[in-house]
Amino acid sequence: MAPFLPSLKDAIDRRIPGKHPTAEKWRSAVLAACEKALDAGLMDKGALSRLCGTDDGLYWGAMSEILLADRLLYAGLQPTHQEPGPDFRLDHVGKTIWVEVVTPLPTGIPAEWLQHEPGNAVYFPGEAMLLRWTAAIKEKAEKLRGNSALGKLGYLGSGIVHADDAYVIAVNGLLLRGGGFGRGDGFPQLEGISQFPLAVEATYAVGPYSITINRETLEKVSAGLSHRPRLKRPKGADVPADTFHDPNFGPISAVWAVDIGYGSTLHTLQPMAVVHNPHARNSIPFGLLPAHEEFTLELTDDEMAVKRHAGREFVEAV
Repeated sequence: MAPFLPSLKDAIDRRIPGKHPTAEKWRSAVLAACEKALDAGLMDKGALSRLCGTDDGLYWGAMSEILLADRLLYAGLQPTHQEPGPDFRLDHVGKTIWVEVVTPLPTGIPAEWLQHEPGNAVYFPGEAMLLRWTAAIKEKAEKLRGNSALGKLGYLGSGIVHADDAYVIAVNGLLLRGGGFGRGDGFPQLEGISQFPLAVEATYAVGPYSITINRETLEKVSAGLSHRPRLKRPKGADVPADTFHDPNFGPISAVWAVDIGYGSTLHTLQPMAVVHNPHARNSIPFGLLPAHEEFTLELTDDEMAVKRHAGREFVEAV
């Protein structure tokens, strides 16, 4: 017999307890967003079970899809959903744009970071967080491109996504932030050690700020952000962090990087960024996806430059 499945309202009440006015606003707005997405057919068949279940990872995987569906609808876009296929489909001026959502679990993230309260000093686990971003992007890239070694065709090989479609990987880093695991509150952490979003570090190979000093004179020779194409793991082979330097990843149009929880349903400004692939076979237009910032990578024979652009949410806020 299947386990008892509580009503969606009861599940949301359990996840967002308390009588604080903010909690009450969240409960109402989150329930409305869930019902709207479910009624519109934007979620797969198992979504309701995951939303009402007790597994935090499954719950937040489904909730992230709800939150992003809500942001797309609020932005005036009209996402649809089909099974099998990526989470959302957008049709924009004759172009099909697929959005695949992933919410990386905090595997390998120190407990003192996840459990610390805002205002308390704690070590920032930048590399551990970045490894979770690279793993999430790799997972969804493989879902598109397939894996010949494992006999998986992927969305492209199966014909679900066509060669002239755009494909966006949406990563919600909510569970990697400090002080907010499992609650949806806490403070957002979209940026890495470089002060660029972790999605930029994971795809453009941007590393920490470094200074080169002449050993003999001890004078500064140069300073700036470093080029970090690979990351060291605690065990196993190094991990590439230069996905968007590789033309083989051309089917991926962009990464939509977000750190959003329950408060997103109140439609306030949220930390969101779009990181464009310079080798994309099918790019997406600027200002399409909800974001505060957008990033591009300009490559020449001897240098690269990361460019920051105002996103639609920044422009609308101004």
